[in-house]
Amino acid sequence: MNLPLRLRSGQAIQADAPLAPFLLCWMMRLLSARGGGGLSVAVGVTSASQPHRMSGCNAFMNVLRLISAFVLIAGLQSVSFAQATSSSHSKPAVVAELFTSEGCSSCPPADALLAKMRYVPGAADLRIQQPFDEPYLHLRVERTKAEELGFTAHDIAQNLLVSLSGSFQTSPTFWVDPKTHVSYQIATQTPEYRTNTLQDLENVPVTGTNPAAPPSIMASLVSTQRGTGMATVSHYNVAPVVDIYGSVSGRDLGGVSRDINKIIDGMRHELPRGSHVVVRGQVQTMRSSYIGLLSGLAFSIVLVYLLIVVNFQSWLDPFIMISALPAALAGIAWFLFVTHTNLSVPALMGAIMCMGVATSNSILVVSFATEQMGDGKNAVEAALDAGFTRFRPVLMTALAMIIGMVPMALGLGDGGEQNAPLGRAVIGGLLFATVSTLLFVPAFFSVLQGRLATHNESVSKD
Repeated sequence: MNLPLRLRSGQAIQADAPLAPFLLCWMMRLLSARGGGGLSVAVGVTSASQPHRMSGCNAFMNVLRLISAFVLIAGLQSVSFAQATSSSHSKPAVVAELFTSEGCSSCPPADALLAKMRYVPGAADLRIQQPFDEPYLHLRVERTKAEELGFTAHDIAQNLLVSLSGSFQTSPTFWVDPKTHVSYQIATQTPEYRTNTLQDLENVPVTGTNPAAPPSIMASLVSTQRGTGMATVSHYNVAPVVDIYGSVSGRDLGGVSRDINKIIDGMRHELPRGSHVVVRGQVQTMRSSYIGLLSGLAFSIVLVYLLIVVNFQSWLDPFIMISALPAALAGIAWFLFVTHTNLSVPALMGAIMCMGVATSNSILVVSFATEQMGDGKNAVEAALDAGFTRFRPVLMTALAMIIGMVPMALGLGDGGEQNAPLGRAVIGGLLFATVSTLLFVPAFFSVLQGRLATHNESVSKD
């Protein structure tokens, strides 16, 4: 029986050698002496996916192929090279994680949840990431028979582990090349073609630490039983989970997540004790982004108001200036609705941009009206003069911003639809904000300043 011999030092070299511990040293001498008939060497190189590393790896592979010609002359029968590259996977749109109290070979709640999620409009490619039908072979140690022969459960498991997965994990061994002084990791393992049937597995020889124990095979010490189980066991914060992966097609992610949350809320009473469901994936990223941007939008309005208060040394005039911002928010919502554009991160960024332009236009009107009142005019006259005088600057500023955003709002070119919500939000917000700045802000100014002037007159008379 032959075992594969693995030598690892960045690359892996695999060769078939006879089954005997003392022959490992003989194999090393054989390799160093460029001999060894009937040997098969496989070198595997793993490289990163970055372009600047790929060129170096390809050059290294060419060097290895050149070396293979000399190795074949040395007496090796075959030399094969394999190159593997790492790839990154994007985060799934929807991940419904079912936290269970303990691992299970089957999960009826996950199957029921998956069946209901299939009826959600827009949900596509729904699947359970951990299949429950992976074929298993359960080997049960016959402890009475094993003790009679002088074997322990540890001896049986150790022999099976070395045959199937190698000896590197249990007994790491290293060999240093006397010429290059490179250290290689050595591991013994049964070739896969010798363990591809159940009969081959039962014929695996078993040796123990007890020198009096006679040689035996696996079939005489264990009983084999077929079964099924989970192909992948996943944990999140130590707790075992079952993941339901899915993507979105033809519908917005927020609408799909709302329908899935309704299904999850309706199934909470059906879950076993100690189990719960959490929705993650891009849905979680979307929610955190929305919370951050909405908080930034509110903070920007408050910050602009406080900044104007410091500059104008007044609490009333800055309040009148930001009175056009609710109209801007209404314009953003209206324009996104008319253009059938979903609320997204670019749309919220456009809303934050619109707040600044709308506030600057209001400052032009209110500051001019305040100057007119300082010249002796009443609130109504000052508001009318400000509306007429500042009409052209406000309109030109808004039109320049709107016209500049039209190409972006149309979403022309490759990938243009990603930034289209930003342009549409700015256009809708400025349309309503401009009308509010020229009509509502002067009227609001005349009302508040007129009442304030009347109140000051009454106080001065008293």
